[in-house]
Amino acid sequence: MLTLSGYFFSTQKAENLPEECEDAIFIDPEAGIIAMADGVTHSFYGGPWANLLVSEYVTLHQRRRFKVDDWLARARASWKGDLKREFASKPPDFSAAVELLDCEPGAATFIGVRFHASADQTVRVVAEAIGDSCLFHFRGAAMLRTFPLTALSKFTDLPEQIRTDQTVDSVHLGQCEFNLQEHDRLLLATDTFAKHIFRAVEHGPEWLERLAQIRSQEAFAELISEIRSKAHFTDDDLSLVFATCTNAPAKFRRFSALPQAVVVSGPDIFNLPSDGDITAPQPPRPQPPRPPPPPPNLPESTQRRKRLATIVSFLALILGAFAFQEFRIAQTEANVDGLHQRLSAQIAIDAEKTRRSEARLAEVQAELDTTVDRRLSGAAVQLDKKTLLLNQDLVAGEKRRIAEVQQQLESLQASNAATLRRELGQIDEKLNMVIQRLLALEKAGEVNKPVIQIDSIPTAKKDPP
Repeated sequence: MLTLSGYFFSTQKAENLPEECEDAIFIDPEAGIIAMADGVTHSFYGGPWANLLVSEYVTLHQRRRFKVDDWLARARASWKGDLKREFASKPPDFSAAVELLDCEPGAATFIGVRFHASADQTVRVVAEAIGDSCLFHFRGAAMLRTFPLTALSKFTDLPEQIRTDQTVDSVHLGQCEFNLQEHDRLLLATDTFAKHIFRAVEHGPEWLERLAQIRSQEAFAELISEIRSKAHFTDDDLSLVFATCTNAPAKFRRFSALPQAVVVSGPDIFNLPSDGDITAPQPPRPQPPRPPPPPPNLPESTQRRKRLATIVSFLALILGAFAFQEFRIAQTEANVDGLHQRLSAQIAIDAEKTRRSEARLAEVQAELDTTVDRRLSGAAVQLDKKTLLLNQDLVAGEKRRIAEVQQQLESLQASNAATLRRELGQIDEKLNMVIQRLLALEKAGEVNKPVIQIDSIPTAKKDPP
């Protein structure tokens, strides 16, 4: 049965400590779940937020109870609870920092992958993502798809993020589904390593084979050093999951940038040594908060200095938050200015193209009008000749029809006149007979007796119209 196996790593910035890495990876090979998140550098505790996103994502899918609103609510509650417990262990002057949790958000990009074997000897993959952490699907040396970004030019300084202050309605996870065949390769990478992959694809398949041949911590460390030496490299946390579709048992090996470093942010969610094999990790269990240590018996001046140092640290935290907001505003303004310049240049180019198109259209219209006029003139002459001949034929035919109708009318009038004269003569004869009988009866004194039935008098027949 086909499944996925490979390795992964997550390493901190070059000048940071391992525990300062803000990327997080969680893999459950047996359940077929991979989750990766990249905490935004200048957000408020972005690393712990990224770690909670991946752990809660895997946990809910393991229980088959995943819903976006439940996922975010559980992660947000854990994030606030962990930080409140951490601040509670600080001196009393840190209590005001708890209020900052409701106004300063943590933020992270995220990508999650679920995979399972299909009946057609393939592996079905369902990916969900928001932001610029990317998935790459390779078959041989060919890159078949990338998700959610499709090109190096799609990366921006302000990618989509999942923040601790977001509502569920404002979080839109993009989704991608596809099948893996045997020997296909699947890569998941946070933004900086994803940019490196997009650049490497343009230079041939050698880099992909090199990733596939990494077997030791030394080879991995050499790869990281080489990537960081590139001129285009921006110092950032680096994370990668390299998986191959095979018939071997599902197993993922983890590398760390430093032998003693645990590079997954937050607690060691895999509960294994740094260079070990992972088969079925369990989600991290929250540790009970440690009680604050009793205050030492220090002189009052020393306690004041420590309290002052605590206040200064808290003010520095607040100033850092304000600086981050100013940085985001400056970035947004720079992006808007750049966009405005690009739009202005594009509008000018489009206006010039429109002007040229209108001029060319006017030329074509003039040529068309000239051609049409010339052809219409020739067609009109031919049409006039044909129309004249046709009209002459029509006039001759109408004259013949009029003559025939006149002859029919004359014959009909003659026939009707003869019939009328004959019927009128008959009527005159009958009237004369009636008059004579009436005169005879008058002489005999029987005028009042009806001698003739009026109905018996014949009437003249009328010709049909």
